Amino acid sequence: MCGRYGLFGDVTDEYRLKENTGYKFKPNYNAAPSQSMPIIVEKDGNKQLTLMQWGIHRVVGPDKEKDIINTRSDKALSRFWGKTVRNYRCLVPANGFFEWKRIGKEKVPYWIHPKDEKGIFTFAGIYHIDDDGKLQYSIMTTEPNKEMSTIHTRMPVILNKNEEDRWLRAVSDKEIADYLHPYHDKGLEIRKVSTEVNNPRNNHKDILPPV
Repeated sequence: MCGRYGLFGDVTDEYRLKENTGYKFKPNYNAAPSQSMPIIVEKDGNKQLTLMQWGIHRVVGPDKEKDIINTRSDKALSRFWGKTVRNYRCLVPANGFFEWKRIGKEKVPYWIHPKDEKGIFTFAGIYHIDDDGKLQYSIMTTEPNKEMSTIHTRMPVILNKNEEDRWLRAVSDKEIADYLHPYHDKGLEIRKVSTEVNNPRNNHKDILPPV
């Protein structure tokens, strides 16, 4: 699961992008579903940055619609998601993400990021273009690694640097599935943070240090 994350690094430098005149960087320490965030896609062999809304709108049942912010990797190539995953993959830049652990009646928030990535890292993502031309994205999730399993039963798919281009360019179902794995054990730094993060209107760097 990934229901909130932070991005406050220089995306253009990190992904060696050409200057995008339509994008003005603004730190977001508490990104929430339905917000627009910078996403990386590949076009004509070059990575490009574009803003997308977090959550792919889907009809999930009779008279039931939902904005899906996370897509399960074990269902990634099913009929429901197959076309999107095969044809519309993207990179979701982040500096870390939040997850909540239930302790008794309380839900305790944690800030999580890879130990060996001090700056921006990448979630595996997919995107969709709706009938009105609006771009929407979803973050792929998988089983938790060892330390993440103490907090939640799912975790976002975190790509290594050498997997980023391959994720965008994968052709076969096997290639795609190869990247949908948990992050390696003992690879995450997990810190308890203030319950201020529970409200996405609290969006400032002081919510990040541990309590």
